[in-house]
Amino acid sequence: MRRIDAEMHRRVPAIDTEKIGPLGCMILLRLQNIAPVQVQRLVDEMGRDPSQMTRVVRRLETKGFITRCAHETDRRISVLCLSAAGADMASELEVIMSDVVNELLTVLSPSERHALSDLLSRL
Repeated sequence: MRRIDAEMHRRVPAIDTEKIGPLGCMILLRLQNIAPVQVQRLVDEMGRDPSQMTRVVRRLETKGFITRCAHETDRRISVLCLSAAGADMASELEVIMSDVVNELLTVLSPSERHALSDLLSRL
C-alpha cells in the first residue's frame, strides 16, 4: 500500500492542476462508485474525520468537481454528485491507479494474480 501511495503521489500532480490533493482525489474516486450520496455516508465509507471531509468536499464544490443535488425521493435531503469535471478527473485517476497497481503486480505470475484477486474480493 505504501508503494501504491508513493507512486500515486508521484504521478497525480501531473493531472491535479486544481490542487485538490490526495484526499480530494480519494473522494472523487469513491463518489464515482457510490454517488449520489449523503455526506455522512461518504464520511462513514471513507472512515475520515467529518470536519476534514466537510472542508475537502467544500473545496471540491468550489473548484467545480462535485455538486450538491436534491435526493431523488426526498427533496429536503442534499446529496453529493460528481460534476462532468469531477467524473473526468475520477476517470483519469482510475487510469493512473490501474497503471500503478498493474506495474506493481508484474512480479506475480498470472495464477498468483488470480489468487490475489480472489482473496481480495473476499475481504
